[in-house]
Amino acid sequence: MSEDIMYLFSILHRAKRVEMWRTQILEEESRIEAEKRIKYKGTARIRLKWLHFQWNRPRELDGKNVERLKADFRKDCRRLDEHNHIPAVIDQQSLNAAEELSGVLARQLGYPELVFPAGYQVECLHGRHRIQAAKELGLEWWTVDLYLADVDPDVRICLVEEYANEKKPNDGEIYRKIRHYHFQQNLRFEWRWWSRLKDHGKRCLKQLLGHKELTAALDALRAIPGLWGGMRLHTWNTILAMKCDDVILHYLYHIGDVWGKLLLHDASAMQYVDEVTVSALELRAPRVCTRDADDLRGQVLGGIIFSAFSEQDRVGIWARLQAVDGLIPSLSALFKNLNYLKALVDCMMRLVTPPPDDTVSTALFNAFSDTNQRADRAVLQVTESSFSSSPATSAERADLGVRQLYAYAMRHYLQMPRDLKRKELLARHTTNADRTVLREFADLAERLGFESPEITALKEHPRARGARNPSENSKPLLVTDGAGVKKKRRCGLPSIEEYVEDRESLFIHHLHNLDEEQGEGITSFFVRKSIYSAFFGKPSSLPLGELHPRDVATGEGQELERQERERQEQLAWQEQLARQEQERQKRARQERAKQEQLAWQEQLARQEQEKQERARQERAKQEQLAKQEQEKQERAKQEQLARQEQEKQERARQEQLAWQEQEKQERARQEQLAWQEQLARQEQLVRQEQEKQERARQEQLARQEQERQERARQEQLARQEQERQERARQEQLARQEQERQERAKQEQLARQEQEKQERARQEQLAWQEQEKQERARQERAKQEQLARQEQEKQERARQEQLARQEQEKQERARQEQLAWQEQLARQEQLARQEQLARQEQERQKRARQERAKQEQLAWQEQLARQEQEKQERARQERAKQEQLAKQEQERQERAKQEQLARQEQEKQERARQEQLAWQEQEKQERARQEQLAWQEQLARQEQLARQEQLARQEQERQERARQERAKQEQLARQEQLERQERARQELERQEQERQEQLEMQERQELERQELEIQKLQKQAQDGRDQEEKAKRIQARKRLQRLKLKKIRRGKPGERRQNLTLEDERRLEDQQIDELLDIDQDIDPEPGEDIHAESSGARLEEASNNTTVRINFKIRDGGIWKPAQTVERSDSSQIEKVAMNWVRGKWRLFNTELRMLAPQQCYDAVIADGTYTILLMRESEIDIDYELLLSAMEIGSKERSKVVDSKLEDLDEIS
Repeated sequence: MSEDIMYLFSILHRAKRVEMWRTQILEEESRIEAEKRIKYKGTARIRLKWLHFQWNRPRELDGKNVERLKADFRKDCRRLDEHNHIPAVIDQQSLNAAEELSGVLARQLGYPELVFPAGYQVECLHGRHRIQAAKELGLEWWTVDLYLADVDPDVRICLVEEYANEKKPNDGEIYRKIRHYHFQQNLRFEWRWWSRLKDHGKRCLKQLLGHKELTAALDALRAIPGLWGGMRLHTWNTILAMKCDDVILHYLYHIGDVWGKLLLHDASAMQYVDEVTVSALELRAPRVCTRDADDLRGQVLGGIIFSAFSEQDRVGIWARLQAVDGLIPSLSALFKNLNYLKALVDCMMRLVTPPPDDTVSTALFNAFSDTNQRADRAVLQVTESSFSSSPATSAERADLGVRQLYAYAMRHYLQMPRDLKRKELLARHTTNADRTVLREFADLAERLGFESPEITALKEHPRARGARNPSENSKPLLVTDGAGVKKKRRCGLPSIEEYVEDRESLFIHHLHNLDEEQGEGITSFFVRKSIYSAFFGKPSSLPLGELHPRDVATGEGQELERQERERQEQLAWQEQLARQEQERQKRARQERAKQEQLAWQEQLARQEQEKQERARQERAKQEQLAKQEQEKQERAKQEQLARQEQEKQERARQEQLAWQEQEKQERARQEQLAWQEQLARQEQLVRQEQEKQERARQEQLARQEQERQERARQEQLARQEQERQERARQEQLARQEQERQERAKQEQLARQEQEKQERARQEQLAWQEQEKQERARQERAKQEQLARQEQEKQERARQEQLARQEQEKQERARQEQLAWQEQLARQEQLARQEQLARQEQERQKRARQERAKQEQLAWQEQLARQEQEKQERARQERAKQEQLAKQEQERQERAKQEQLARQEQEKQERARQEQLAWQEQEKQERARQEQLAWQEQLARQEQLARQEQLARQEQERQERARQERAKQEQLARQEQLERQERARQELERQEQERQEQLEMQERQELERQELEIQKLQKQAQDGRDQEEKAKRIQARKRLQRLKLKKIRRGKPGERRQNLTLEDERRLEDQQIDELLDIDQDIDPEPGEDIHAESSGARLEEASNNTTVRINFKIRDGGIWKPAQTVERSDSSQIEKVAMNWVRGKWRLFNTELRMLAPQQCYDAVIADGTYTILLMRESEIDIDYELLLSAMEIGSKERSKVVDSKLEDLDEIS
């Protein structure tokens, strides 16, 4: 029972960890999306000459992909489509310069064209193939999405790894990215690349990662990106099932060793090897094949391959390339050779059965018993029926024995298949295993010292009837004069002709022979030898020069040779007859071999014919399937296009409806804010007048200061003109030295100030984080306090609420005062900066004029001296020319020093401006972080909403798939509903036009009333009369508004026929007096208690009225919208509803934005006559002037409803 509980707890713990991990990934995705939105600076059209890509990021250039894109662009080049955009990064300063140079903004609609200075390059993150295709087609620009260069590294990675119109990443790139992020411990990006694999690929990769040695060998090759185009993840389940990990490991080590030697094991140089280079070098043999050498020499030295290296580096690479022994390996060649290796391993499986955790080679070494062996010699098979020996230890004998068994499998794998498989053109097994070949295989294994139950079982097969004809032990050729084996045939299974030709040469002493030749092409034996060396390598020692022939023939050949030796020893005179008998038998064996070869060739020809027929049928079947698949895809594509068009039309219709609704709301908001703008304009005029006076005063002070400085400068110039030139030069040198020291001091102070500001910024960030945590703690404590307050008495809650409101009011006043002081300080700082800039500019101007004047005086003096010297020393022309040259050199030196001084001064000015910009940027960064926190919260909410919406959409899609016919009927009904909707919209439009006409009439009437108000205000004499008349005017306007409202409702008031005009005016004055009495009840005077008599009356009226309705409203898009309406309510019911809102992190306010407790909200809104409770989230409470106006407007509207209802009653009574 306890074990079950522990197991249940472990499952729950794992589920909790998975859920936590998913939440972290979701939050990280939201953060990245928010960062992308913040760093996104717009989209623009940029010319191709300004677009730049870093080397080998994200992938090297693929010519085939470029040609594919060119073909697509010729058909339809849609550069403005969003999925064809290219992301790029740019710093804010360069973007501002480009926008200023172009006269446009990147965020402007219509994708404007940006112009950059000459030589500037925009760094693109991906899209190299599209840009290359566009350049080759002669296009001039492309659409680019611009992001700031300081974008978060994770966001940059996301942008780099997006493949819109690029070729999909291959298996090699997926493996490299997964391992890269695995070593970085970046789980989110690692899982993103895992998701690119299908289920079979994931299973294969998981199996591979379970073999640590293979994974380590592959990770060692990650430094060479060009090799990974040949990676095949979906093949690793087959490789691991072969149980030959040690052989695969040797091939991987061989790849790393060859390519490492080519590049001197330089990790940075390996990064620049691309797929084009690897494709050109793989399976080439430049050391022995002159054709390969001639072809590769031009490509390497000409920079066609290894294009990222210098000419000197390529010369060294070519020298090392000529020293590579055998074929140049690659991952692509490894996977192509697997079918050949599998054929050999299937043969070895007949000798041993490896345990689950062992390989075939390990099982063979375990089966080596060293029986039938000499202590210091190893048996070597040199032909099918003869052997030799070589000195070797026990370990060397086991290694040579395993290699000789693989060599036998290379000669006879065609006759030893493991299972019957599909016949192919290649030399693959086509029938059951030859039992005599299996017997010879077992005999060879036993002769080499191997023992196993499988070998014993194979020895039960019969021997061959006759002895094998010993093959010629001649040395096989490695090269040939012709073209030799083509590159595509240098891997995998050999053809039948190559198999028959190489069969008699695949012995251990030929495969390990180190002799080299050079020719125009290579032979098939050279290919087999290179594949053998790549998989198995060479033994540590094999003294082939000490091979000793042994008479160890097999079968009847052994018996005949023994009898021949006996006959030679006993009967010398029968030697001639024995030789004749031997020759006759040899001719008979040759004849039998010839007949067997002819029969074998006929059988192969029949098999080849049958194979071609099956291949033809298979091709026809595949073509038919491909045609059906193409038709199916075409239908699916058409259906998708139809769905997309329909969705596009639906979105357009919804956008149009939303735009109409938004436009309607905008008009209402503008009319509502018209009177606010008038008040704001008056305040703005007052502020502008004050600012104008302040600027005039500052300008006057600046002019006075400028005139004083000008007078001082003129006096200084007069004094300087009287000094001698030598003194001026010395003073100039002293000033330069002083300026240099001053610049060094200023730079040191600037660095210290920058470090101080950086420390202050970090401390401020830490303080903000601490303050944020403190606010969170206080918020939790506040929630607990609210929970306790719910149980307290209502009177205590009301007192605490009033205290908090007073405190918030004081806090808002303090914040407004601080904001005003900060604004004044900012204006003063800007004025000081402008004044300093003007002073600096004037100082530079004076310095330039001074230098020009000094140069002019020096030049005049120099001319005078030259003229005097010319008259006095006419005979010394050569000396004068030398002196002139020296003086010219000194003048150039002075000009150079002055230029350096100007440059240094400009450098200081730039440093000062950069410091100011950095301070402004730091301030913006703080504001951005606050905005980012708010946006992250919104992004999380939007993400959750999108997930719910996606789930609903998926469910709806499945339902539509099951009910296609019902969908068509529903579409017909929707069309009918749309027609009805359009008719309804037309009626609404007509109604809206009528309402606009009525509103126009109302505005005209209001303007007339406004004129009357102005006239009455001018006639008023004292403040109390003006206040009384203003109240009457406002009452008259409200009365007129009620009449206009009746007009809009279609109930225009009719003039009473029995009343004269004077009676009507008297009746109107009576109504105004009653309205003023109502206002006095509803709107209290300043300082009057709103909970006094009128409040009590309303509470008493509410208690007697059973149909009181309380409105709960929230703010959405600047507009207060109803969130909940409670009909027939009382205080207890409203308190319950308010508590529910408080539990949901909402806070309650009245229309004056005073916070309410749930126990007092009912009495408060009844007392102020609004019957309205405003709701705001705790995280979004930021009361400003605009929010306060909107809330007060809600209260005014609600009170106006009460007034209008009473006015209607008065009108009916009248």
